[in-house]
Amino acid sequence: MAHGTLKLLELGSRPALALRDVLEDQYGVKVLVEYTEGGSAACTRGAFGTGIFINAVDAPWRRNFDIAHELYHLLTWEAMIAVPEPGADSFDEKLANCFASVLLLPSDSIRAEFKRRVHADGLAFADVVTMAREFGVSTEALLWRLVNLNLVGKNSVEQALTNESLRQTDRAERRKDRDQWQVRHSLRFVSLAFECLQNGMLSRGRLAEMMGIRRGEVGPFLAEYGFDETGDYSGQISAA
Repeated sequence: MAHGTLKLLELGSRPALALRDVLEDQYGVKVLVEYTEGGSAACTRGAFGTGIFINAVDAPWRRNFDIAHELYHLLTWEAMIAVPEPGADSFDEKLANCFASVLLLPSDSIRAEFKRRVHADGLAFADVVTMAREFGVSTEALLWRLVNLNLVGKNSVEQALTNESLRQTDRAERRKDRDQWQVRHSLRFVSLAFECLQNGMLSRGRLAEMMGIRRGEVGPFLAEYGFDETGDYSGQISAA
């Protein structure tokens, strides 16, 4: 199913970099990124369409994986509601993680990149971390995907994950991605929020809370996305 979804969404060789934009812009999925102390991600379906909640506290690569994970739940929504079996939840979570791994780390792309970087002594820690950064996933997720593709051994990965040198390399390289930690709201999401504000369906305070800003920053924030809070958007064009 992940392979079919990858082809359907046309996510390219680095799916994590395009997944959110494609879901929002082409399929109308509303992705909400908020700061919360409980939970990492969730999804929902209703009269308004489909939505995915992502915790802004998490690292960017974790958010990418969570979006893919929740996409699995949206795709299998009716099947899971129709078949509430004992223990199904935990098994379904494993399937969602497997789906996310295959979707974000396509076998052809991973094999090609691995072949380009591997040498006689194996794969250097620096190359492992660089690959993970390029694919927008955690280093651990990449390593287990390499195991599943029979490119590296399970024992070597288990040892690597406890190696302090790998951890230090990971931390050092991830510092280069600091700009990605900033919460990025899509134009579509801000546009929907602004529309609700204009129609009285959303308060100014709630909009500020959703966007992670102060109430007094709402005007300048909206202006960054091309919206004028005091503008008149009531005009209409007659339909043919």
